[in-house]
Amino acid sequence: MRSVRVWFQKIGAARYISHLDLSRCVARAAQRAKIPLWYTKGFNTHAYLTFALPLSLGFYGLRESFDFRIEGDISNEEIKERLKKALPRDLPILDVTEPVMKSSAITFASYEMKIDCDNPDELSRQFQDMMKKEHLIVPKNTKSGWIDLDIRPEIQKLSIKETETGILIDVLLPAGNQFNLNPSLILTCAEKEFSFSKQAEIVRTELYDNSFKKFV
Repeated sequence: MRSVRVWFQKIGAARYISHLDLSRCVARAAQRAKIPLWYTKGFNTHAYLTFALPLSLGFYGLRESFDFRIEGDISNEEIKERLKKALPRDLPILDVTEPVMKSSAITFASYEMKIDCDNPDELSRQFQDMMKKEHLIVPKNTKSGWIDLDIRPEIQKLSIKETETGILIDVLLPAGNQFNLNPSLILTCAEKEFSFSKQAEIVRTELYDNSFKKFV
């Protein structure tokens, strides 16, 4: 038995698939691809399958991953080619590698938020002015209930670029099992600060450990 890490993208219509449905989709695809999965022992046996950090519903993911445990003599390249054929086109496979880091090492995530508008320069200025504030308080739902959270000190990096159709915000935020900050909270704050009411296309581009090394 050995573990493999499968790298994939979650794009197109697949971004609306819940994490539970995604897990089922991947497990069934692996069975169709005849990949020799390792199954847990006991009364309720199931294939070992774990995702690094599930995406929020509606988000794109450019470098997502899940881990399998497999048995038998099959190469990573063969696993890659079989899964490519078995999974839908909106879940393209990028690579299959040996796991290096544990998912518990994930500490930060980078995102792109694309916002279409008629006046990119004005919207860019409004976000820049908002980011100059010392505190940005937004409501956040936690396991203990709703709290008022100051997200300003949690934003590691943020840059804004004007495009032909709007603005593109690049942001680095805490992520992982200990503390996870959803980038949509920045938009929630903008609603409060300057009546922002646009929709944003949110893409998770990368995951990092606590020293800002890419998750591998």
